[in-house]
Amino acid sequence: MMEKEVNNKDWALIRNDNGEWISEEHAVFLTPLDATVLKARAGQQGKPLDIQHWVEGRLWCYRNQLESIDFSTQEQANRKLKIRKTMTESKEAYYHCESIYKNDKPFKRAARSKQSWFREEYLKVGFDPSHKKGKYGAFLLPEDAEAGLNFFEGFRAEILRLIQERYHKLTGERHDELFANMLRSEHIPWNVFVPMRENFQAAAKVFNDIIGKPIIDEITDIRIEWAPDKKHCLNDNTSFDAYIEFKHDGQLGGIGVEVKYTEEGYPIGKKEYSEVMENEQSQYALVTRNCGLFKQSIADKPIRETSLCKDEFRQIWRNHILGESMVMNWKNHLPCKSIVGDYMLERFYSITLYPNGNPHFNSVLPKYKEFLSEYGASTFRAITFESLIDLLRIHFPKEAKFQDWIKYLQIRYPF
Repeated sequence: MMEKEVNNKDWALIRNDNGEWISEEHAVFLTPLDATVLKARAGQQGKPLDIQHWVEGRLWCYRNQLESIDFSTQEQANRKLKIRKTMTESKEAYYHCESIYKNDKPFKRAARSKQSWFREEYLKVGFDPSHKKGKYGAFLLPEDAEAGLNFFEGFRAEILRLIQERYHKLTGERHDELFANMLRSEHIPWNVFVPMRENFQAAAKVFNDIIGKPIIDEITDIRIEWAPDKKHCLNDNTSFDAYIEFKHDGQLGGIGVEVKYTEEGYPIGKKEYSEVMENEQSQYALVTRNCGLFKQSIADKPIRETSLCKDEFRQIWRNHILGESMVMNWKNHLPCKSIVGDYMLERFYSITLYPNGNPHFNSVLPKYKEFLSEYGASTFRAITFESLIDLLRIHFPKEAKFQDWIKYLQIRYPF
């Protein structure tokens, strides 16, 4: 979470807000988002956390104050004990055994166990041990999937209505991924972002904190699984897991969110290979070269010679340039910029949302940032489920419907 290094340091002492000098080894530098989340967590625990200011707008806090904060709350500790107890004593405990999970990496194994526990203890429904996927416990029975149990009950009716609007017809596989599979990320944007539609004002505060400045004057829409008209952008099927439309100084802006849970990178398909690796006149190549997101040393090369096309970076890169292609459309229409469609934005931010325990994204996201220009870095953010939940607690009203929703997210997704 916190910045782990300070580059190009030319001082050994820093001054606090009272004008006193202290050794830098006793300080931890923070991003604005870190400061907001940590201040809230310290307040919940009754711990002191004095945010200090340094040169160039940098923030820091005392190391001993930070180390006094408990990042594993009693509620989380009790839940972990309950999960272990359930896994040990349950009649269904065999689906947690090592032989079943031998092909899972440790994090996915833990997530699968968590969702199996959630189905058993929270939803209190069964599973089908004879089903190809259901035997692992994190897969709902057909009747439970059809009833929408993969979605938060408090907003379930609205979620199902919006899903019906978005998908008039789903293939059997796509239906299972969204309605039955508790381990995949497809259902998560619906649980996280649909409730935000109930209070755009609170949601704007959350996203302003993630971006790091009050850029959002008002949110005008939140959409799930949305993409602009592809012929005006990347000419492919890239879409945002969640899309937040907002206004800033009267102009339209957008935030595209990519949601990950246990996923990592993905192998390239045949059609995508021909466009990404072989066609230097593709929209991928043209936008990457001209959008200004990437360092010149990256933009000047064919995509196939950069790391952007590698499995671990490709989806992050595609979502980032999809949004930026909308900004390029707006810039190209400057003489008539009052004509704004679903494929033109004055500004765009790309956000990746992932669990803190996913080691793949903890490693890949900092590496992706190294490819970005100063402008590109200003448009890219990453946030964990854990930090997002902290922001929801800070900004959303204390009404039962919102507090129940936040508690649901806390119980179901983090570890």
